[in-house]
Amino acid sequence: MVPRKLFLMSIAFLALSVVAFLLGNASQNSLAASLTPSSTLTVTGSPNLSLVTLTPAPIRQITATPTLSLANLPSPTPTLVISMGDLHMHTTCSDGSSTYELMVKRAMKLRYAFIAITDHHFADTTTCRQVIESCRNEKRILCIPSMEVSGKRHLLAVGISKSVDKGLSIKAQVEAIHKQGGLAIAAHPYAIPPYTDDELFRSGLDAAECSAVPPAERAHFLEMQQKYPIHCVFDSDAHNFFQMQTFNICSGKITTFEDLKNAILQNHCW
Repeated sequence: MVPRKLFLMSIAFLALSVVAFLLGNASQNSLAASLTPSSTLTVTGSPNLSLVTLTPAPIRQITATPTLSLANLPSPTPTLVISMGDLHMHTTCSDGSSTYELMVKRAMKLRYAFIAITDHHFADTTTCRQVIESCRNEKRILCIPSMEVSGKRHLLAVGISKSVDKGLSIKAQVEAIHKQGGLAIAAHPYAIPPYTDDELFRSGLDAAECSAVPPAERAHFLEMQQKYPIHCVFDSDAHNFFQMQTFNICSGKITTFEDLKNAILQNHCW
């Protein structure tokens, strides 16, 4: 009896194992069918949070690099051309302590484009004649034969060919300079004795040394300049090459005296 009973129990256990195995496979197939790639799995307790199927970004097509052309490149930025120089300096021709050659070499070292030799004499002595002749024939830099007319006032006669009478009035001196094609510039206009307003603003001067206007006179000078326009220049009045520290900066390339005149009279120098 016992063996028969054990045999029946084994058969029953085997049958139960088969049923359990079949039920487990069915559950797995049901779960796999429910989780398809297009399904959305919602997390219980977080109604706003869902895992959405991510679609991969399309592959970007790489096109050939366009051929560079000079026509497509931006035009270069224009370069500002300037010319520097000094229109008031002295040599051993008058009361300067440096020779003409030393003044020229200093100007070249400072990269000046132009200078004016403005001694108190103009070809009146042997030394002055040599200085003026050297200036006229100068090839290294634009040198303009000039003179500081030292009469009642001091007046720069720039670009002249002969001496200007210092005994004339300012207005007459300006006219004499213009007849020679030169520029008439008031030298240190407020030095003792200073220019009067009539001499400075109504005598036909081309320019004044604005660098020599003292602070106490600037407001008045600017007020008068608004009424009677007069151009500005900035010079050193150097009596040796160490004093060549103040200079003009003019826009454009200056290689001739006419270039300089146009630059000053068109307010292109500062």
